[in-house]
Amino acid sequence: MQTFNPPPPDLRAHDRFMKLLFFIMIFSVGLYALALAFIPQSATPMSGDMIIGLGICAVASALVVLFLRFNKIESLLIPDPPTPIAERLAKLRVYFIVCYVFSEAVALWGFVLRFMGARVIDVVPFFAGALILDALCYPRLPSDVEGK
Repeated sequence: MQTFNPPPPDLRAHDRFMKLLFFIMIFSVGLYALALAFIPQSATPMSGDMIIGLGICAVASALVVLFLRFNKIESLLIPDPPTPIAERLAKLRVYFIVCYVFSEAVALWGFVLRFMGARVIDVVPFFAGALILDALCYPRLPSDVEGK
């Protein structure tokens, strides 16, 4: 009986795809920030409760990113011989993409806040937080295959 041996994963293709996705997500946060210049200031002041509520949503999104990055992703980056590299790369890809989505959500909460009439100074921390979270999630290969 023949056994099926899958081809080895293409590490360079995985790395290129993840870095391309990373830079696209950074670019989209920049586009959201640029779009803020075209949203006019509201005549009525925004309630503090709305700013706090959307801030809590952004913090919750940031906590998801931090949990994934420093718990799930970190455990996949260290060598784990029993787990096949293809499986580890697939999990890494999923975790990094989820991190990017939740990092983007932080910027989107700020965008929503500005769209609802908040001042630009109130939404700058949302965009800065999104960029910091993205920087923390710069794609890496597992340490046992980095040099290959």
